Amino acid sequence: MESPEQFARALVEYFMKTYPFLTKCDAEVTESLWQRAAVGGVGHNHGFLRDGPQERIARATLPRGGSLEVESVIANMIVMKTTQTGFEGFHDSPQRLLADTSERILATNIRATYQYVDPARAYDYAGVRRGMIESFTRTFFGPPVEGVYSPSVQETLYKMAVAALQAVPQVASIELDMPNIHFLPCRLLDNVGSKFEDDVFIPTVYPAGSINAVVVRGAGGAPTRAATAAPRAAASEGEPD
Repeated sequence: MESPEQFARALVEYFMKTYPFLTKCDAEVTESLWQRAAVGGVGHNHGFLRDGPQERIARATLPRGGSLEVESVIANMIVMKTTQTGFEGFHDSPQRLLADTSERILATNIRATYQYVDPARAYDYAGVRRGMIESFTRTFFGPPVEGVYSPSVQETLYKMAVAALQAVPQVASIELDMPNIHFLPCRLLDNVGSKFEDDVFIPTVYPAGSINAVVVRGAGGAPTRAATAAPRAAASEGEPD
């Protein structure tokens, strides 16, 4: 099978057909990426190496007497921009720890959950996923040479979802989770006989923001902001969701 969605569909259809006493069947299938290992420059016959953390997840649900529904997830898509990103002019509060900046490293772990316009239809799921990833990377990074400025994770997240909905008409809605992965300037270098020149950064988990939004396709087929008012719509950086 070419996609985890096809496998998930086949599983729920098989179990519902085989066991008439079942009222509903749910299946979740996770596909991890692997590449053939090389030994001495030669591809190994049966050895493989895990190719990064990214995973492709599919969920299928089939109730007795109802319609089959499929949902897809792109998980652990870790991305970074080393410039062209900032976070400033945002709502202030006594609890915030981050100072305004127009120059920083932006890194995040993208998790995209998306539903289809016709949940029961057997789409080219692999093609849809490729279109989603292409839209995300093009919007996040911008053109190869000049890039594109990101004023905040929140704004970039929304633009990524809008671009994906515009590029992939099979998708009805997208939920994006993009938590911060902070890299803080290593100014300790100034105290140990060296000099910080925007070249050494320390990865840290805290402070961090849980940033989430849902963007849906409107009645006219265009993306709408309506769903971003949901309880988990978006959280300010430095404040947990």
